[in-house]
Amino acid sequence: MGIKQLAARMVGVDIFDLDACKVSGIIVTNVPIYSPRAIAEMGVTQAMYLLRRIGEFEQRMSHGDFRWSDDLISNEIYNLTVGIVGLGNIGGATAQIYKALGAKVLAYDPSYNVEYEP
Repeated sequence: MGIKQLAARMVGVDIFDLDACKVSGIIVTNVPIYSPRAIAEMGVTQAMYLLRRIGEFEQRMSHGDFRWSDDLISNEIYNLTVGIVGLGNIGGATAQIYKALGAKVLAYDPSYNVEYEP
């Protein structure tokens, strides 16, 4: 009987040896759009965690250190320039979120085609 299908719960299937799958008669499927907005939001959330230095504040407070310190001043997104590589579903959603927060967004996409511009 053996394996008949590999179903990837993600967009990319480059983790599979597609030639070997084809030779073995194994069908490889994926999810072409897998929660791009949720993934973009998680990425922005993680960036904000680092940007706002939450981990450092957390560590100090957990040790009872509530003193003010000039070295804990953090940046705000609207003052920043954010670079995004790839403007597919996830990269595009990420760019929208950063723009909504006031950041300047620079993006690079190796497969970008000017013909698709509105």
